Amino acid sequence: MSHRLYILFLFLFLSWQLHGQDVKQYSFTHYSTSGGLASNETTSAKQDETGYMWIGTNNGLQRFDGSRYITFRRSKNDTTSIPHNYIQQILFDKQKKMWLLTADGKVGIFDTKTFKYREVPVKLRPEVIRVGERCLLEDEEGNLFIVYIHQDFVTLNKERTQFSREYNFIPIPEDTKTVSIEQQPGTSNYWIGRKDGFVVYNTQTRQFSRPGEHTPGNPLIEQFGKIEFPRNLFFDKQGRLWFDSWIGGKPLIFLYDLARKELLLDAYDLNIEDYHETRGYLQQKDGTIWICGLGVFARYMEKEKKFQRVENTYHNEQSITFEIIFDFFEDREDNIWIATSNNGVYRFTPAAQFFTNIPHVNRVNNTPGKGSILSFFRTRKGTLLAGAWSEGLYHYDKDFNLIPLNIKGFSEKQSPWMWSMYPSRDSDFVWMGSQPGVYHINLADRSYKYYNPPALKNRTIRQIAEDRFGNLWIGTQSLGLFKWTAANGKKNFDNGISYFPGFPVAQVLKIFIDKQGIVWVGTNGYGVYAIDPATDKVIAHLGTEEPAERKLLALSSSAITQYDDSTVVIGSGGLLFYNTRQQKLTRTIPLPQSAPGYITAIEKDRQGYVWVSSTSGIYRVNPRNGIFIHFDRIDGIANDKFIEASSYVLPDGRIIFGSDNQIVLFNPEEVKINNPSPDIAITGIKVMNKPLQVDSLLKAGTAELKADENSLTIEFSGLSYNSTYIISYKLEGLDKEWRMADNTNQAIYTYLPAGKYTFLVRSEDAEGNVGKNITRLSIVVRPHFWQTWWFYSMLVLLAIVVLYWIDRERVARLKDLEKVRTEIANNLHKDVTTTLSHINLLGEMAKIKADKDINRSKEYIDQISSKSHNMIIAMDDILWSIDPENDSMEKTLLRMMEFTDALKHRHSAVIELVVDKKIRLLKLDMKVRNEFFLIFKEGLRMIVQYGGGRDTLINIDLFRNKLSLKLQDATARMDAHIDEIERCIQEINTRSEMILAEADIQYDKNGIAIILLIPVK
Repeated sequence: MSHRLYILFLFLFLSWQLHGQDVKQYSFTHYSTSGGLASNETTSAKQDETGYMWIGTNNGLQRFDGSRYITFRRSKNDTTSIPHNYIQQILFDKQKKMWLLTADGKVGIFDTKTFKYREVPVKLRPEVIRVGERCLLEDEEGNLFIVYIHQDFVTLNKERTQFSREYNFIPIPEDTKTVSIEQQPGTSNYWIGRKDGFVVYNTQTRQFSRPGEHTPGNPLIEQFGKIEFPRNLFFDKQGRLWFDSWIGGKPLIFLYDLARKELLLDAYDLNIEDYHETRGYLQQKDGTIWICGLGVFARYMEKEKKFQRVENTYHNEQSITFEIIFDFFEDREDNIWIATSNNGVYRFTPAAQFFTNIPHVNRVNNTPGKGSILSFFRTRKGTLLAGAWSEGLYHYDKDFNLIPLNIKGFSEKQSPWMWSMYPSRDSDFVWMGSQPGVYHINLADRSYKYYNPPALKNRTIRQIAEDRFGNLWIGTQSLGLFKWTAANGKKNFDNGISYFPGFPVAQVLKIFIDKQGIVWVGTNGYGVYAIDPATDKVIAHLGTEEPAERKLLALSSSAITQYDDSTVVIGSGGLLFYNTRQQKLTRTIPLPQSAPGYITAIEKDRQGYVWVSSTSGIYRVNPRNGIFIHFDRIDGIANDKFIEASSYVLPDGRIIFGSDNQIVLFNPEEVKINNPSPDIAITGIKVMNKPLQVDSLLKAGTAELKADENSLTIEFSGLSYNSTYIISYKLEGLDKEWRMADNTNQAIYTYLPAGKYTFLVRSEDAEGNVGKNITRLSIVVRPHFWQTWWFYSMLVLLAIVVLYWIDRERVARLKDLEKVRTEIANNLHKDVTTTLSHINLLGEMAKIKADKDINRSKEYIDQISSKSHNMIIAMDDILWSIDPENDSMEKTLLRMMEFTDALKHRHSAVIELVVDKKIRLLKLDMKVRNEFFLIFKEGLRMIVQYGGGRDTLINIDLFRNKLSLKLQDATARMDAHIDEIERCIQEINTRSEMILAEADIQYDKNGIAIILLIPVK
């Protein structure tokens, strides 16, 4: 009964495995509307000579540079826009022009530099449906055809720029139902698929060949006469013809070897159960053939002579799912772009699928396994044992096909869970740490022994290793580290087990024995221990609290491996290189800050790179420069959550990492990521958020911007869609250091001062090497007119003129001031001279009359006293006026008040002075201010001192831009001191004329009034 169950299991598994061989899962990059694609219904994908990808959708034409899309749609007001938003086909001809077929039946050329469309007329027979199924073709000579399927075909006349049947050089009758046309490379033969099969037309002999005809050079064979409506004609590089035909309700594929005139595939069935259609073939540069269509995407396996389908099922973000593939295309980097009818565009690189994902099957229910892959061991026969959590031990052959375990006592469906495997010194034996206990398996006779000592308390054995003395080091799930001494446990295994003294009660994640035989133990939370098995002493402890020479970046480590004869690498928050001779860390390479998750295992390849598995993918680390290269699901790793301490290096250099539910296998030497980084192209320039024509600017070499166009965005791309490189840029004249571009590949400068700049952008490869060429663009921001040199020159000249004018005015004012002061001094000199002369004369007269006429002498002496007093007052006024400290209206008003108070007390008069507040802020030159003060004095003296006024009102204010002075007193009279009053009136009039003022003096029996109006600015 057990034998029958085994056979049944083997049959089910082989069926599952064979199915897996017919369908292969690849890793794709997906582009959809969520990332900027105009529509998820795409029809065509092609690459231009610059490297841009052009994508046709039902919602317009798009250009893609790897970061951003530019979308072109129909515009009613723009005759150069595309005529219809539904793009049916894109074709680049041999002259690198881009042709478009649109859903409105039109065909035209779209200029990829100016983004302008030009329609090319098509002349058809009336019965031909213009919008029917059609395709645009080009032959080796550059002739262009439009094939209207089952209807007709027309040829382009390049001189007249028109498609028409009259330009056809292949004379096919009008009633022929043409399906396809294709030129046989290197010949003058044109293969034509029709309702009744193939015909071949030779343009040199101008003859048709048909199946079965025994004409010289006829490439057709008799079987072709039985194939109706052959379509999707394709000639590969090997000189073979591919085509298919609808037979029996499904497409069947034919492959014809032209050299041998032999059918290699005759009515090949893709064995797809659902309804499906084929739409075309693609041959990559490496010769691989692909086919696509409705529900069809497959690769031709040359050795097996069959197609292997690509799995069309959603598993994760990197899987592909589609209804129809309308078009596929290989770009210059060997990427295949796939335009689907319902799910946007996919891209993948078959040759760059570095990682092989090997899932396992749950042998109990024959479903995909879910257990984590924990451990590996390669046997002498080259097979591989792998332990899966909860699902047991698996056995694989050299090609990683599952084979029976064939271990006596182990169930093929459910064997023990092996956390760790380590070879014994006798390589026919292997130690396995299980959950719980230890297995010792003899691979020679396929038997085993099981040990579960009481000291281990039935706990999981996470790690096990045998040292050079044959002793075992056992790491447990929660009890810490144990040692099994072979000498003590040779007869009874349990007697050899003992807890390692001084070791913490911790979870052991990794046990590794280096080339010197030192036992390295990585723990969860307690760092890493190095133990000498000869002395059982801890010779080094590495942790986060240790000195710098033993300081870890994290408390835990499940990743330890040998780098060279004297260096051990520890994965703990990064890579730490420990020199066993110097007994210290010699280098630390931290994980990048952007790296998610933590390190689970590490291995070194033959080239010196360190490969690091983590809970979020795999890293390749170059110890020389510390650069991390990250690989995850985008790169073809189906499950990028890897398991602690689960790694293995095969003898041929391939590395294995265990992930959450499968084995991930790869050859480090095939991981080609050190390609030279591409030159960076400037793909877009926006000024004030408005796009400019990039090509014209790049041809000119300089972008000239106006003064107010100082907000600049520069977009760039390597136009490389799967290379590993970074982009950095710098604006000379503004940036001091190179800046690393983010995922948007944009340089944004919100404000550029006027000046000359040079924008530089470059790439760096995976090793940090700068690309050969640096892309440059000169940028000139023109200044505002007030920022130009001539404006500054004018400002300097104007400043000189203004300074000269100010200085001249200053000198003029000084001269005027000097003139005023000179006049004042002259007046002072004149008055003093006159007064002194009078005093001298009066003194002589008083002297003469002193003896004869005493009264007359006293009168003269009184006059001398009066004149002396007046002269002193006049001198005081003049000296006060020329003092610079008194050069303000405020001080003048104070002087006037002092004079008013003096008269008031001397003559016991009532004098009221009213001054407007504005007067205090009035600025008058010295002459006007001095004359104003003297007129005020003469007028007030005339009223109070000579007119006898005892109730005087003085009002000073501004009236119509004139300084107004009003003095009036109803008690003053003109009948006394007439000579003095007339002298005062004359003095007032004279001084008023000097300052162009208006003086009005009125007197009658009602008193005296004086009004003075002085013009002011």
